[in-house]
Amino acid sequence: MKRISLFAALAVGAALSASSPGASSAEAPLPVNKAATAGLRTISVSGDAQVSVAPDEAFVRLGVDTQDVELLVAKRQNDERVARVLALTERLGIDAKDVRTDYIRLEPLYKDGYIRTNVVGYAAHTTITVTLRDMRKIERLLIGALEAGANRVDGVDFATTELKKHRDEARALAVKAAQDKAQALAAKLGQRIGQPLVVAEAAVPPAWAGQQLAQVAVTEPGEPDLGVGSIVPGHVTVRAKILVTFQLLR
Repeated sequence: MKRISLFAALAVGAALSASSPGASSAEAPLPVNKAATAGLRTISVSGDAQVSVAPDEAFVRLGVDTQDVELLVAKRQNDERVARVLALTERLGIDAKDVRTDYIRLEPLYKDGYIRTNVVGYAAHTTITVTLRDMRKIERLLIGALEAGANRVDGVDFATTELKKHRDEARALAVKAAQDKAQALAAKLGQRIGQPLVVAEAAVPPAWAGQQLAQVAVTEPGEPDLGVGSIVPGHVTVRAKILVTFQLLR
């Protein structure tokens, strides 16, 4: 499922000036190129577009924590749990290259906290990151990992593997939105737009919206048609913002 939204903000330069109602002061500035616009009446606009697509990739971060009074015992228990989680990913048909251990830490535990003079045990921590390319396996991976010995789900992030394609689409829509808005504004003033003099793109990172999972902060509901049990991946929103200055003609 794909959803498209268009937005545009305005500004008129040279002899005319206007500002976008409700524009945030944090927005990227409109393009300025004095050499390209010197002596010309101009109109500057910002066009925004977004394309929302179903994710086809998920990054699942699992954690294994163990403790014991003996360092080697804590480490061995951790290794055994990690091995069971890795065996689960193999049973689920997840490629070995999509599974990695990102973080390993061994540390003493102190009875007196920050003073650190009385060691009462040891802790072992391992983080496993799984790249999942079949959304139907998310629930089985999470439940199976916890049953296998993982005791943390640090987060689940969704993404699209066709980011460039969707970003190009959003960029083209943003250019069209800017052009349409410039033409509409110029017409209201009894003017018309000429050639584009300055074109710039503001950096806008992709965003994910869906059901909250672990520490991932989410507010929007997800898409109901992906068939992955109670976990609904939602959608990835790819945004583009284009800043254009046109010559303003009578």
